Amino acid sequence: MNKSNTSEKRYTSQLLKEIKNQRKQSKSNEWTDEEPFDSLFSTPKVEILANFETKSHLERYNIICLFDIEFTYTKKLLTVLSIKQIQRLKNEWIEAEKSLSQEKIEDSWNKCTLKKQVDDYLKILDEKMDRNTFFIDFNELYTAFMMQPSNEYQHQNNYELFWCQDLYKRMTLQFLRNRSVLKDKTASEFRYRDELVNQLLSTIFYDVEDAIWIDTGEIENRTRKRQRNFSKAENEREQLGDKHDGVIYMNVHGSKVEVGFFEVVGNALINDNSFKNDDLIKLLKAMMISLRYQHAYSKDTSNLQSFSILVYGCEYHFLSMHLINNMYVVDEYNAFILPNSSVCFSEIGNAVEVIKKFKLRMIMYYHKLIKSPRKATWLSSIDLPTASPKRQSPSKEFVFN
Repeated sequence: MNKSNTSEKRYTSQLLKEIKNQRKQSKSNEWTDEEPFDSLFSTPKVEILANFETKSHLERYNIICLFDIEFTYTKKLLTVLSIKQIQRLKNEWIEAEKSLSQEKIEDSWNKCTLKKQVDDYLKILDEKMDRNTFFIDFNELYTAFMMQPSNEYQHQNNYELFWCQDLYKRMTLQFLRNRSVLKDKTASEFRYRDELVNQLLSTIFYDVEDAIWIDTGEIENRTRKRQRNFSKAENEREQLGDKHDGVIYMNVHGSKVEVGFFEVVGNALINDNSFKNDDLIKLLKAMMISLRYQHAYSKDTSNLQSFSILVYGCEYHFLSMHLINNMYVVDEYNAFILPNSSVCFSEIGNAVEVIKKFKLRMIMYYHKLIKSPRKATWLSSIDLPTASPKRQSPSKEFVFN
């Protein structure tokens, strides 16, 4: 064997051992790209979760889920924690929610042209409905919705009006069809996402997609993939990551940051809690990793958040997560139900309002993230010993993510 190759291998082996020893001795809590991502989660559990063990291992990540008492993890959490502890966590989550002013969001909604359009459509619906029999002639309703909301089209100014019109027409057509996704029990999840869900949640961001956008389909969670790879030795790594039905991205100073995720549980008529629990576990882990990732790379770490949307049948649940006293606390902050009969067709207006307010919230959060530059981390922050007088420690470089 070549002596130079042997020397190189010995040098590499010595460096790796030194890195491992220094990582074990290091007490720094700041994460860099060179540290195993999983070391973030190896800290002891918070006191209230110290004796809490579940198959999902969410307690390992200090996640407190206050959403959905039918969720196995939340149900067990409620039996372990006292009422006072639950209420205190709830109050702290509510207090953290105030970082994005609900008054500003409400005021923006009341002043926007989209609200006026929803009100106009509600009047049309009242005119077309028989109040005694609750019958609606959807053919006439579709014709009424065909009227253009504006004579001109300016993408940045009135795109949302055309998005809203398309949604009302799309929902009306669902009630005219015999095999629509709102009636067909055999419809696939993919078909439900394609015909309705993506149109509801993703397309409303088309006018701001330079800064905020939602990719749909089977989208790989790259941050989760990084966490999995860095938690293993080099020879054990697998290039695998969770895939989501949708991922919310923000362009923060040139970096593509994952701030939210959504999952669709089957079709519009599904009723299976096991599937819902599985998707909720996936969302909670993704939200926690997103929040920790933002925390590691943001200079202003106050009031950081991550988001998710759980679509269960016709129910749309909007969740937000906050880092509170080393715990990742998540709860529902808004929701709506898609109408499944002519009697509740007017609920479409409520869906438009919730989605528009969600967009406003994302815009406000985006402005918060871009207020200060992203934090730079050292590619190599450890002074490594030289193996021979000829060899020097690797140079330090800045890396931006």
